[in-house]
Amino acid sequence: MIFLPLSPRDHMQFAPHDAEGGHGAAPRREDAKAVHERLLEATRQAYLADDEDAFIACFLLPQTIVTQDGQRQMETRDDLRGIYRLTRSRVLALGVTDLIRVAIAAEYVAPDRIRTTHVSYVLQGRKLVTPPYPNTGELVRLPEGWRISSSEYGSTDPAWTTFDPIGSAPPQVDRSALPHTDSSDRKDPK
Repeated sequence: MIFLPLSPRDHMQFAPHDAEGGHGAAPRREDAKAVHERLLEATRQAYLADDEDAFIACFLLPQTIVTQDGQRQMETRDDLRGIYRLTRSRVLALGVTDLIRVAIAAEYVAPDRIRTTHVSYVLQGRKLVTPPYPNTGELVRLPEGWRISSSEYGSTDPAWTTFDPIGSAPPQVDRSALPHTDSSDRKDPK
């Protein structure tokens, strides 16, 4: 395993809490869903703020990422940077304004390991950019806090499933049939 160095901000954000909510005490069994939601929000904020280092601080190496297109093993920080930059370029190309991930389940499978499930909603304003899709993963607790150790993305949208090289254009996808939440854009079926 490779442990990524943390800034003081990252350490405070992901460090275990003691019974009084302070940092630095021996790890206790935190609510699994709260841990999952904290990491979902940290990665969301990193994408939206284009904060590559904050994104990378959420992950443990080696890291396994699985999509419909296949599996990729991330061994180095540069591997994670590549995935971040690829995904971030797609976020920009598709005009994404928000990533909403709803934690559905999180349970301890070992004292320092949580298995997770969440649904992702990728939005441009109030419109869905891609159909909502499920994701599963595992989180691992290290002395410095929780990290994402693996992720499996259930999207079938080629814009999110391919491991194209960095710098390549995202696949062109016909998004005209996607459902959306902006009622002002819906046509009256009369």
